[in-house]
Amino acid sequence: MLSEKIINLRKSRGWSQEELAERLDVSRQSVSKWESGISNPELDKIVAMSTLFGVSTDYLLKDASHPEPETAEPFADTDREEEEVEEIIEEEPLPTREVSAAEADEYLTAIKKAGPRIALGVLLCILSPVTLILLGGFADMGMLMGENVAAACGFLMLFVFVGAAIAIFIPTGMSLSKYEYLEKNAIVLPESLEKTLREDYEANNKKELLRITAGILCCVFAGLSVVFTTCLFVDNEPALLICLPVMFLFAAVGVYIIVRTCYLRGAYQRLLQLEEYTERHKTNTARFELIADVYWMIVLALYLGVSFLTHRWDITWIIWPIGGVLSSVAGTLLGKKRKIKIIKVSAKKNQK
Repeated sequence: MLSEKIINLRKSRGWSQEELAERLDVSRQSVSKWESGISNPELDKIVAMSTLFGVSTDYLLKDASHPEPETAEPFADTDREEEEVEEIIEEEPLPTREVSAAEADEYLTAIKKAGPRIALGVLLCILSPVTLILLGGFADMGMLMGENVAAACGFLMLFVFVGAAIAIFIPTGMSLSKYEYLEKNAIVLPESLEKTLREDYEANNKKELLRITAGILCCVFAGLSVVFTTCLFVDNEPALLICLPVMFLFAAVGVYIIVRTCYLRGAYQRLLQLEEYTERHKTNTARFELIADVYWMIVLALYLGVSFLTHRWDITWIIWPIGGVLSSVAGTLLGKKRKIKIIKVSAKKNQK
């Protein structure tokens, strides 16, 4: 079949669907439809593939089992005598899922509802130790209540905040679970829908980047507020005590803005298969999904363990950004191991 021949020829060159689409001057969606048998390439694209792969059009269109080479050498480079080729480990193709306009609209509507909820849950988690810090600080200064009562009330409020966040996360996550195929399948969109989504994504891109920048600045200000207060009010315990909740508040607001913005931005990227949602990234994500779950459970246990033992909630939050950086580095290194070293192959001009 033509679809199978396109897949085999593409893989023999070590190209992704995006790379083949670029060479044929078509969209990746078109290549995906050809390979899944949803549609067939036009005649001019068949001729272009014949030249590109160095096979005859008869081989592509008929039931021949072996390619018949053209007079020119396949995949020869007439401009360079020697070239480098990066071979990729063969991977099983992702299952293809065609998404209709109604499905895409339903998904985006669900994300617009879920994004603020998830952001609120994260905000509650960040603010959860604030009461504990305030009551503990006042107790140390001999104000309001004793240390034991302050600790009991502080931990109670901490668990209330975390419990409220979990009550938000679980139902919201379950409501989005039916859309997991967007992260695990190769998505095929109708051309009109893809064009509309891409226009919306690009139109909102600048505004979303500004919101993310504002969120990052809030987080930076949160850290700077502690530094400046510590430097200016070294012996002023009330000022230092008030500064910590302010830090948590700015950090929580900043993260809320980032999470809410990125949730909707990520939805468009899933549908359009951009950034970390390309087919190659999806393959790597599926492979390392279990490892990531275990990793973040360890980070959570480490954060809670260190925080409860040291009672330095104002410092232990740094475990999360460090964990995020290490996670990105580990993902990059593991992804690189999947590639074979670059080898040099000779290609002489106009040889058969």
